[in-house]
Amino acid sequence: MGDVVSARPRRVSELTQMKQQKPIPKASVFCNKIVNHSYFTNSVLICILVSSAMLAAEDPLEAQSPRNTILNYFDYFFTTVFTVEITLKVVVYGLVFHKGSFCRNAFNLLDILVVAVSLVSFVLKSDAISVVKILRVLRVLRPLRAINRAKGLKHVVQCVIVAVKTIGNIMLVTFMLQFMFAIIGVQLFKGTFFKCNDESKMTEQECRATIDRVIHVPEKITYKVLLNGILRL
Repeated sequence: MGDVVSARPRRVSELTQMKQQKPIPKASVFCNKIVNHSYFTNSVLICILVSSAMLAAEDPLEAQSPRNTILNYFDYFFTTVFTVEITLKVVVYGLVFHKGSFCRNAFNLLDILVVAVSLVSFVLKSDAISVVKILRVLRVLRPLRAINRAKGLKHVVQCVIVAVKTIGNIMLVTFMLQFMFAIIGVQLFKGTFFKCNDESKMTEQECRATIDRVIHVPEKITYKVLLNGILRL
């Protein structure tokens, strides 16, 4: 029998697409296996949790204490692990120039920020520089890196972000109602609230009869002006 002929000839677009496809580098395949392996993901998550706990164990009074020296060595190790992780993911997903690349994800940008802060704080050693102090304070963002690894936490954060839009509309309606009732309060109660510094006096006449008297209320709890009325509500 003769050669089997295909049902239809290939389109020119398909042939062009096949020619344009480039072979995936072996390095990317290898990095992809590492990044998506459960052992690697769990190990990075454990490093994040341990390094976050060690931030709370630092001695804020003596920067050169033996405890801080040991914690700094561990910090070097964890920062190296996080840097290697980001490098592998950039090799696998690309940096930023195509859809699905590493830097097009907000959680990945948070990872880069936290690791970059640690690296810069290592380069700038002097504690007298205010920038270094700020960078070291920003290390408290490190626990947020666990959000991208735990699906449950990630879903919660995404739900909160979506809910913020609805909460904004609710706050707007609430402010409008407060604004309306504050105007009513100013119109009805402006100048009608009094307070005597002698709590034994029950009426305005008794308070006025005393020598030492205060018959006005502080502005923060009156309806004297509109802003105070809103704060009162």
